[in-house]
Amino acid sequence: MAVRDRAALPVVGAVCVGLLAVGLSTPEAAAVPNGAPLLRGLLVACGVLLFGVAAVYRRARHAEQAAGHAVAGVGLLVAAAVGTGAGVWVGVALAGSGAALLLRDALRRDGSGRPSA
Repeated sequence: MAVRDRAALPVVGAVCVGLLAVGLSTPEAAAVPNGAPLLRGLLVACGVLLFGVAAVYRRARHAEQAAGHAVAGVGLLVAAAVGTGAGVWVGVALAGSGAALLLRDALRRDGSGRPSA
């Protein structure tokens, strides 16, 4: 995978997460039977998955990858826990910050798959 392709993954992930979290706070999600709980469950599942990925990167001594995934995971869990209002935006901001860390790391790589210095 080319460096620019790998660099696009965090951006695409952040946009998807942002849409999911913002969708949780809309009145339409509450109007659908089990809509909000389903979205919350998806956010929690994705947050836990990101923590698992962060643990794998931490064991492999890829600190920036681990930090980016952990911060994004916290953002998803915050958005899921709060569910409405400004708290969702805090979660989106945290998830975006994690994505920014991952994007920065992907751009610093030389295409070999090695972690940045």
